[in-house]
Amino acid sequence: MKDKKITKQNKAIFWIPIIFLPIALTGLLCAIMRPSYWWGANIIYALACWLSLIVLYFVLRKYEYGLKDIGWRNFKVRDIGWAVLFFVIAICLWWGLSIGLSKIGVGWEIEYRFANPFEVLIIFLFAVITAPICEETFFRGYLITILSKRIVLWLACVFSIILFALYHFFPFGIGAFIHILFWAPFPTILFVWRKSIYPGLIMHALTNLFAWAMLPLLFGTSNPLLPLLFGG
Repeated sequence: MKDKKITKQNKAIFWIPIIFLPIALTGLLCAIMRPSYWWGANIIYALACWLSLIVLYFVLRKYEYGLKDIGWRNFKVRDIGWAVLFFVIAICLWWGLSIGLSKIGVGWEIEYRFANPFEVLIIFLFAVITAPICEETFFRGYLITILSKRIVLWLACVFSIILFALYHFFPFGIGAFIHILFWAPFPTILFVWRKSIYPGLIMHALTNLFAWAMLPLLFGTSNPLLPLLFGG
């Protein structure tokens, strides 16, 4: 009976393309709806993420996985401290990386400014809540768990990091791809080491809070290569 369950669970690997469903849906809906405001795409992406997460939930149930099986477990208060530490280290790395990339004119292909508190709320719900929960579930919880049943764990982690960087390349360009390629190992290490999705999720939320909300609020721009901050 146990062998039959393992065989059934292994078939969940064929659903890996589902992790790119939010990006595909967002691109399609934005092309059709053509939102007038810069935050329109963020709302569409958030809705696409939650829809995709629901689909993934039922896929996992079909193959006898529970949320605990993909990392929604073992929350410990001290993991908050590890998340903060990894966040600080990753931001320092980003800082140096951004200085280097700014010298060759490589940045994020996105620019926005907050006009009112409503836009701040939208970014908070999109970047600090939705994106960390959904993306950590897709790329750390689901992807690493599923791949590690077929290949060695370290290789599953490498695939997760590369695919997560590609996930950001499509909407934001090569600058985002490079930044995420260097950032993604941190939540990946937290997920594998702590055997839980929570520390990586907290780190992800802190990173997005910094990049998507604090920079625009403090400096009036969303550009992470802001000369004032990164010395470009």
